[in-house]
Amino acid sequence: MRELFNYLRARGTKSNLNFSSCEFLKDTLLGLDTANRKLLIIRGIQASKYEEVVVNLDEVKSCSLKKVWGSIKAGDLKRRKLEQLLDNISLQFEFGGQKEPVEIPFFQYLQNDISKRSELDKKARHWGLMLSE
Repeated sequence: MRELFNYLRARGTKSNLNFSSCEFLKDTLLGLDTANRKLLIIRGIQASKYEEVVVNLDEVKSCSLKKVWGSIKAGDLKRRKLEQLLDNISLQFEFGGQKEPVEIPFFQYLQNDISKRSELDKKARHWGLMLSE
């Protein structure tokens, strides 16, 4: 964990960013520089190849919590809660113009322990509120 934090700090220094908040997800690192209103996203921390994206929060048109459910068969909701059928929780940034949206997955059914779903949902909501301000 310390190694990942040092890597994030080094990448932030290279991009001239000073992080006030950080988050370590399964394969993603987030670093928020509130003074410069920028978010550094580093993906692929489980592999040797990283993808880095810097989001200028002044360019964000909207930041929304996105939830995707798996298929719901007839009678499923009688036996299970809707949240138990949740496949993905992510934050999605929309920009004006032609710029592609940026999505940060917080929970993915096939990659995360199901017992972490509620905790990761809370983290996604927290980051969504923080980044929307």
